[in-house]
Amino acid sequence: MSAEVTLQLEANGVGTHSASQRGRPRYNISAVQLTHMRDLGFSWMAISRMLSVNIRTLYNHRTQLGLLDYGSFTNISNEDLDRLITEVLRQTLAQERPTSLVV
Repeated sequence: MSAEVTLQLEANGVGTHSASQRGRPRYNISAVQLTHMRDLGFSWMAISRMLSVNIRTLYNHRTQLGLLDYGSFTNISNEDLDRLITEVLRQTLAQERPTSLVV
């Protein structure tokens, strides 16, 4: 983790909660902080470790904040997608067919 991220997390009290409150501890992790860490290239697993938060807890918090992402997607036209799928199927079928029969 970079020193900048560490200092910023410490300054903002990320992952801390008041011990005097009853019930499950609340995490002080903002959407801005999570977005910034993702922009720096950290995976959700790495972020959960840096914040000392279980990955499932982080997922639930992200859900509440509306920060779900499903990976990186590329814009592709339907025609290009059809061509790619056709090519993959063609190659797959070619590999499954025996090229020669041994008698």
